[in-house]
Amino acid sequence: MCIRSEQRSTPYFTGFLSPEEQVCVLKEAEEHSGIFVVSFGGFEGAERKIAGIFPHDCYNEPETADEFEQYEQMAELCYVKIEGSGFVNIGHRDVLGSVMSLGLKREVLGDIIITDDSKCAYIPVKQSSAEYICANLERVARDKVRVKLVDKTYLPEKKQKFSDMVLTVSSVRLDGLVSAMTNLSRDKAKKLIVSGKVAINHSECTSCDAQFSAGDTVTVKGEGKFYVEDFLGLTTKEKHRIVVRKYV
Repeated sequence: MCIRSEQRSTPYFTGFLSPEEQVCVLKEAEEHSGIFVVSFGGFEGAERKIAGIFPHDCYNEPETADEFEQYEQMAELCYVKIEGSGFVNIGHRDVLGSVMSLGLKREVLGDIIITDDSKCAYIPVKQSSAEYICANLERVARDKVRVKLVDKTYLPEKKQKFSDMVLTVSSVRLDGLVSAMTNLSRDKAKKLIVSGKVAINHSECTSCDAQFSAGDTVTVKGEGKFYVEDFLGLTTKEKHRIVVRKYV
């Protein structure tokens, strides 16, 4: 896509990508001076996003909200509302499983937002699949649902939930942090890292002595995703006290 965008002076758009896949796209784009990347998730705080690859000779990087909105429209996002009967609670896995059972690929779906009462869900989707979902999705979690397209302004705010913890680590090495976050031994934490199961800011890291800092997101396969919120200073034994938030 990067090569074609440069050669043909035409924008190209991926499907919805995971944060890890987005990192790969950005790394690839750095090798092509003739293009730039803008990502669209449909709403603020979205994790799964479409990458738009634009040629510099025809487009400028968006600097205002209006310019960003114009580029987002080119990505052809639609928004689907899935409304249950009101008698059954529906969850993220219920919605994802039901939509995927229609034979669709994950890349056509953005983040799934469940309302606070667990009665409705909203999903940014690729326009090419939106009408198919509306016409064919009839049940979620054994509950009969109504599905329709809605305007972006109807999307509720996505509220991320966290479990907070204050940890004490001897240094800012990654293996010590993983050990403290997961309550695993240092040796087990090292095995997770060297086996490629740990990522910093969605980029795989296999170095046990890699440094972390406030603002980093650390993902440990099988254990969860964590956000390093802040450093609280040193203890009397010169160890670091840090605030870590675990996504739940």
